[in-house]
Amino acid sequence: MKHLFLFTIGPVQSFIAQARKTQDLYAGSRILSELCKTGIRKAQSYQAEIIFPYIDADFNNTKSLPNRFLAIVPKHETMSFAKIGEAIEKAVREKWEFDADNILAKLLSEGKIKDISTIKNDFDAQIADHLEIYWIFEPITDNYSIAYERTEKLLGSVKNVRYFNQQIEQGRKCNLDGVNNALFFGKGSTVSNVTSTTIATGLNENEGLSGVSLMKRFFEMESFPSIAGIATMDAIFTAFKFDVALPEIIQYKKAVNELCNGNFDEQFLYEENLTPKYIIKNGYLKHKINRKGKTKEQIDIEKNEAANQVLEELKKSYESLINAIKPSNIKFGKYYAIIHFDGDQMGKLLSGKLLKDRESVDLQKFQNRLSQLLREFAKWASEKYLLAPKGKAVYAGGDDFLGFVNLRYLFEVMEELHCNFDCKVNKKLQEQYPLEKDGENYNFSFSAGIAIAHYKEPLNLVLSKAREAEKAAKDKSKGDRNTFCIIASKHSGENHQTYFKWQYNELGYVTTIANQLLQYRLNDQLSSKFFRVLGMEMRRFMEGTASHHFNPIIETELKRLMLRAKSDKITKSIVINLAEQVFRLFELRGNLNNLLQLLFIVDFIARELKFSEQLETAEIV
Repeated sequence: MKHLFLFTIGPVQSFIAQARKTQDLYAGSRILSELCKTGIRKAQSYQAEIIFPYIDADFNNTKSLPNRFLAIVPKHETMSFAKIGEAIEKAVREKWEFDADNILAKLLSEGKIKDISTIKNDFDAQIADHLEIYWIFEPITDNYSIAYERTEKLLGSVKNVRYFNQQIEQGRKCNLDGVNNALFFGKGSTVSNVTSTTIATGLNENEGLSGVSLMKRFFEMESFPSIAGIATMDAIFTAFKFDVALPEIIQYKKAVNELCNGNFDEQFLYEENLTPKYIIKNGYLKHKINRKGKTKEQIDIEKNEAANQVLEELKKSYESLINAIKPSNIKFGKYYAIIHFDGDQMGKLLSGKLLKDRESVDLQKFQNRLSQLLREFAKWASEKYLLAPKGKAVYAGGDDFLGFVNLRYLFEVMEELHCNFDCKVNKKLQEQYPLEKDGENYNFSFSAGIAIAHYKEPLNLVLSKAREAEKAAKDKSKGDRNTFCIIASKHSGENHQTYFKWQYNELGYVTTIANQLLQYRLNDQLSSKFFRVLGMEMRRFMEGTASHHFNPIIETELKRLMLRAKSDKITKSIVINLAEQVFRLFELRGNLNNLLQLLFIVDFIARELKFSEQLETAEIV
């Protein structure tokens, strides 16, 4: 008898999100994808038919897979289903441990780590205890749907009874995961438990990593843009496309690489980072310090002197670069966005509960078709669409997605992702399998959380805000699914949060309206005073509980302020039409503060993208 097999690898959120650098984040996703790929290949060796995810001709080159797979496994001649499950789990664990040992061996051979005999046992223990693997076999009788439902329930029950090996560790914890002991430290670290054998080249000064985190940091793959690289992506793209200050950028990058051990990062484009502290802390100091017989104070003085010499050379190239870009209004942005989305009602959809004619549909074929469409969308989103200068995808499993976006393209990217998900997944799926919920037609959609942050804000905090926004978008009391939520965090500590349905029948996409406002601001067609004065005036109407009685006043004042804020570059009719659309957003959402938050976010993005705010003398109050 054939059995349904469901296999999952964890931890997911913590493993991926525990990151200080984008490369750590990307590595976590890639490692889980490679482990899932290993499990699928092993399952296929037992003639398993993979249902989810979809296995296409390009499977071997796939860079992003979910952390689980569903398969139908036939009865084996000599092995029980339990032994097959154990063999698949063993293959995944062996792959994980093999890669970890390979990374360690490579670092040793390159001289980046010295003798590790004193910590090898701790390293092996951390690697061996990390993975959380769960799997279930369920016999398929006459009804595939029942078998699938039982499989999901049983796996959930197994996960609720979590098993773990107690590992007793004392000492400093890893800077990434905060759980395991730090075993490897950056050069120059002064922590008490650091020895010469635990210094690892490539780590920041005083940075300590566990064995698991070291594996993520040095996992071999293509490089991923840094946070500053995402924030400045549009500026660099403009410079290369239009040959603006191109020689100066190339020369400055070359100078950084020569003086800082080939460690150019876009953070060097910000003058605030051209300091001795930044050079030393990030391990960019090329000068070799002889520590023998010297006090800490003497070593620090020598480091600062060497760093100042590096900066003296760097600043010459930097000044040339800044002088070259000023006339062209190119600005190296300091803010970026993370977008995280997840398919709505995915569990119910996979189980067939949202199918209009559930009884007559072959659930296995439906799941195959759904996984195929999700795979095609994921490949389009990560490999063809979200590329420089728009941003870069971390992972795209199909119904779940995580990516970095340059602020200039934020609203455009949000809309394109949602629109293409509707076209490439929802509409194509419903050509064969109409959906309904509570007796009404249902469209498969996703809810997204977007976090906007300064490049210096810790990455793990920004990721938490993106997940928080995604949860708010799905929350019944707020977004109630098919919604986006944006949380914008200013470096000053001020936050803005807004959420809207993706589109409304009479208005179309909300992101289209937001992007129009943004472009008018960027092109000096609309003054920033409109946003500020509107906020001050509208707060008066937000007091009390009967703000809807003031709707005619709000609409009139919105048009008046926007007309007074327009420049001669834009016509009156366009502004009136835009004001009416903005007012309809307020009426449809029924929350004036939520609308103001969206407008504040648009204005904030515009101010961050503009090279300089021109003085606006027109009085609009």
